[in-house]
Amino acid sequence: MHPAPAERRGATARVDGIDLARFVALAGMMLTHTWIFTPDYLEPAPSAAISGKAAALFAVLAGVGIAFTSRRALARGDRRTAAGNLLGRGLALVLIGLTLGLVSPIILVILVYYGVMFWLVIPLLRLGPRALLAGAVLWMLAWPFAAFALGEALGAPPPVSSPTWFSLADPAALVRNVLLDGAYPALTWLAYPVVGLALGRWLLRARDEGPDAVRRLGALALVGGGLVALVAWGGAALAARAGGAARLGAELGLTREEALALLHDGPGSNPFEHVLQLLTTAGHTGAPPDLLITAGLATAVIGAGLLAGLELGPRMRALLGPVLGAGGAPLTVYSAHVLAFAPGALLAFGPAMATGEPLPWWLSSPWLWLVHVAGALVLGALLRWSGQRGPLEQLVTASGRLAAPPRA
Repeated sequence: MHPAPAERRGATARVDGIDLARFVALAGMMLTHTWIFTPDYLEPAPSAAISGKAAALFAVLAGVGIAFTSRRALARGDRRTAAGNLLGRGLALVLIGLTLGLVSPIILVILVYYGVMFWLVIPLLRLGPRALLAGAVLWMLAWPFAAFALGEALGAPPPVSSPTWFSLADPAALVRNVLLDGAYPALTWLAYPVVGLALGRWLLRARDEGPDAVRRLGALALVGGGLVALVAWGGAALAARAGGAARLGAELGLTREEALALLHDGPGSNPFEHVLQLLTTAGHTGAPPDLLITAGLATAVIGAGLLAGLELGPRMRALLGPVLGAGGAPLTVYSAHVLAFAPGALLAFGPAMATGEPLPWWLSSPWLWLVHVAGALVLGALLRWSGQRGPLEQLVTASGRLAAPPRA
């Protein structure tokens, strides 16, 4: 079903390519949650390959969404309304995240960090897309070193876990977790929504110009993002082999091969022991190569989604209705996924690991992933065919409207 012309031109009209990319992000995050281990407690290769990448795509897409929701207010020069809307949206995400964290001992829920990222973007709304992109790249290159220095000064962080309502009992630890060294540290991950905000601004401009402009932007994002990821990976590997690994090994008492393996696999958890570990390409480390690789790949996936979305005719759009519906309600689908995973994680995961018994398929397997993807498609189909937005998306939108100051 084609949207009406007026809807297609609207500031927040659905973009099929973005919804396709959102579904890819959802499916990828589900994979890293539902196929954590093989039955013998080894990390599956597919999960290792996309570790950190699906979540980064989710965060870049958040920036695209911010560009869409703030367009009208910014177009009339009303930054207060745009800022208030983001403040309210971020607050809703934080509250949902604190609640989901209560039932999620295995999945590290991203939503509290995600909401704080919305707040951190507010001062940047006045910037144009080129300044945003340049600032994001500079942040990816420089901030990890500042974060390393802060981590050294503050000492070892508490164990990584999802923020919950109970975390409010220790505000200092909660702030450190969310901003600096949690699972998705907002100050480090800020670069992702800033990249997405720049891309979203360009996408809105391209939509106004027509399909050919969107096609050019999609191709540029696909090729450019892929090249950034490739150059970042190659540059880090070259730096490690040209002397970085040998020096790191000397500092930590490792052989060169052990140091190379450490840089390839990452430290397992932050903080790093030595600043040279910031050469790592491993996911979820927040090192410059990791940030550039994941941001580049996210941009490439969005570009591919835009190109694919342009080719969807009425029949294919109807066939992909469940995919587009799920991609159009990522918060609702993600939250349903966390809740569906919770019973097994709460009741059986710990005892299974304690005994060392092989994990059953319904705790960790590709089959469990397929079940969750199927559930997402069912939910997407219901939303698509009912013409309704996701209930949590409606809640976040309402929160943003309540927080925005009334127009004069």
